[in-house]
Amino acid sequence: PIGTQTLAERVVDPVVLRFGEREITIAFTAAEAGLFERLLRADLSPREGAGARPVEPLAHLDYQRELELKNRALASFWQQHGLAGAPAPVLPSPRPRRYRTTTRRRARYRSGRLQLGVGDQHESSAPVPESLLEPEAHSALYRYLAEELAAGPNRPVAAHLNHVIIRGSY
Repeated sequence: PIGTQTLAERVVDPVVLRFGEREITIAFTAAEAGLFERLLRADLSPREGAGARPVEPLAHLDYQRELELKNRALASFWQQHGLAGAPAPVLPSPRPRRYRTTTRRRARYRSGRLQLGVGDQHESSAPVPESLLEPEAHSALYRYLAEELAAGPNRPVAAHLNHVIIRGSY
C-alpha cells in the first residue's frame, strides 16, 4: 500500500519498455528492487557469485546464463506478487556487453594517485578497474584521464574531483 507516500517516493529507477508505438513503464519500490536482486543472485553458483561485482553483478557471466537467471528471477517475482498470467521471456539485447553510452566513475585521490572506480565501489586496487558494460573507448579515456589528472599541475583538480562522466556513442 502506498499510504501517504507519492509514487515517486516509493519508486526506484523506473524502467520504460517500448514496443513499437506502445510504451510501458515498470516501477519497482526499493523493497521490490531488493527482492528482484535477491532472486537474481539466488541461483548463482558459489563460483558465479564470487565473480559478481556490486554494480555489474551478472556481467562476468556468459550472456545466455545471464538471460536464464533473469527469466527465472522474473518468473519468481511474478509468482510472489500474485500477478496474473506469466511474464514473457526477457528479450536478448543486440549488444549484451559494452553498451552504455553514458558512464560515470567515482574519483578518489590518495597518496598522489587518482582512482576512477566503477560505481561508488573501489573494490579494485587498479587506478581504473575494467567495466564490461562500458565501451572500450570509455575505458581508454578513463585510463588517460586518471594518468593526466594525477600528474603535476593537475593534482589540485584530481584532489577535489568527485566524478568523471563520459557521454558518447558506440
